[in-house]
Amino acid sequence: MFRKVAIIAAVLVGLHVGDILLLGTSPTSSLVANTLQLIACGLGAAMAFKASQRARGLARPFWSMVGLGLATWGVANLGWMYYENLLHETIPPLSVVRILFDTQGVFFAIALFLDKEKDSPRFDAETLLDSVQIAIVFFSGFFGLYYVQLLSGGANANTDAFMTWSFQVINFSLVLLSAIVTLAVQTKRLRTLYGGLTAFLIINSVFSGLADYVQSVHNVQTGTWYDLGWTVPFLVCALWATWWQEPIQSTEEIAIAKRKSLGALAFRNVMLGVAPLIVLSVVAQIGNE
Repeated sequence: MFRKVAIIAAVLVGLHVGDILLLGTSPTSSLVANTLQLIACGLGAAMAFKASQRARGLARPFWSMVGLGLATWGVANLGWMYYENLLHETIPPLSVVRILFDTQGVFFAIALFLDKEKDSPRFDAETLLDSVQIAIVFFSGFFGLYYVQLLSGGANANTDAFMTWSFQVINFSLVLLSAIVTLAVQTKRLRTLYGGLTAFLIINSVFSGLADYVQSVHNVQTGTWYDLGWTVPFLVCALWATWWQEPIQSTEEIAIAKRKSLGALAFRNVMLGVAPLIVLSVVAQIGNE
């Protein structure tokens, strides 16, 4: 299966290169590039969901969250194609499309905060509430820092640049958090899982961050080499999900996984406790209206 996915990934990159060299930044090139990005995103999401089916314990919701994160970007890109390729217009500032692009990281953050000690394949009430809290943080941050400014007439030429840098900060914060989680987990199985996520988040932050910066701040059109900045991370995720296999745990590792770690518990609750503080900070900056 890995070989088939690798061949598909190579073909998609080849088509992308051909599109850039032959069609440039024409409307046709834009449509082709967006379609190839959507296919790459769909491939990555499909492989993540397939990995979830063969996983056990915590790895099952982990891969589901990775797949949902990629799928969210794919839905947002459909909206982008609607405006760019069908209407030939710029996406409105308050469009839900922008919200979907910006909230992709919610699912990666949820994957990072899954309870390592329970190692459960299901979402219980506690995990669901933690996930809702993480979603509130993201929504409050973007709504308070961007959409409230637009609604109050405070948008200016620097708004897109500000949101681009916010996107970078969130991505690299996820990388840092993922690296900490990788070092903190006690079993080789989870270190492999979260180590892979850390590697993917690094690639995604660098490639998509560069593409987002030049296209949002410098208004570079679709149909350039920067388009690969969106495609490559999805293909990397597809290859990672296809390559990953659930390892066989020894009796000793199972015993280690069940141990309660005071440090891990404290770290998890401190990070979740940051959520209401962020919301409070955002609300404090909103005017009386």
